[in-house]
Amino acid sequence: MSESETSSEGSMDNLPEHDSGTTIAIIAEGLFFLNLFLLPVVSFVILALLYVNKRKHESRLARNHLKQAFVAAGISTALFLPIFLIVLDSGFKSFALLIAVEVYLVAVVTPFAIIAVFALLKALAQQEYRYPLIGKYLIEEE
Repeated sequence: MSESETSSEGSMDNLPEHDSGTTIAIIAEGLFFLNLFLLPVVSFVILALLYVNKRKHESRLARNHLKQAFVAAGISTALFLPIFLIVLDSGFKSFALLIAVEVYLVAVVTPFAIIAVFALLKALAQQEYRYPLIGKYLIEEE
């Protein structure tokens, strides 16, 4: 074995093991991120199913990440759907609709994406994260 292979195997030993609560938190935050960029409605439906099935999980970490990701994804989806339905119905025929899409991308997607990245990093590190604005109403204290 080469020296680089040995050193990379040694670094794998330093990674924390994930329990089921951490895994649920990571999946929830990943689905929230996907909801913003790749699969807006599909990932929200999957996140909603995960929330319904795991909202009473024994891990507080999982419950808090799941609840916050679900609510934030719901807000972003609710703001996305009217614009999406208008685009499906009429296409990009009006200048006002193009402005609405740009405002959505700048005012909603950008801040939510920053929150999603921080929350996902905290979930990967097995740490709590409180979303700005909505977190104080949703998070369970010890």
